[in-house]
Amino acid sequence: MEPPEFKLDSDVLKVTLWGTSERFMELTEESQKAKFAQVLNARQLKAIECLQTHQALTRKEYCELTDVSSRTAHRDLINLVERGLLSSAGKGRGSKYVLAKTLR
Repeated sequence: MEPPEFKLDSDVLKVTLWGTSERFMELTEESQKAKFAQVLNARQLKAIECLQTHQALTRKEYCELTDVSSRTAHRDLINLVERGLLSSAGKGRGSKYVLAKTLR
């Protein structure tokens, strides 16, 4: 891998990093996970990870995924919606939760 390139343009320092964008995405995902880990509980992190590969998640599926009661699942999912990480579609038993557009 080539070393970074540094250029001073007026009073702006430009740094060019050479390499594959795949590794950059890995680093971005790792830093995003670390950020989430500071504010979300382990169950909520598990739901976010699950929704990265599945289209939607119901409260019942969340209960099964995280081994919690329906009430705890409801609180966790509502918290994720309030934080802007999930969107809910439907009402009552038919509610499904999907990743917010900013996370897709």
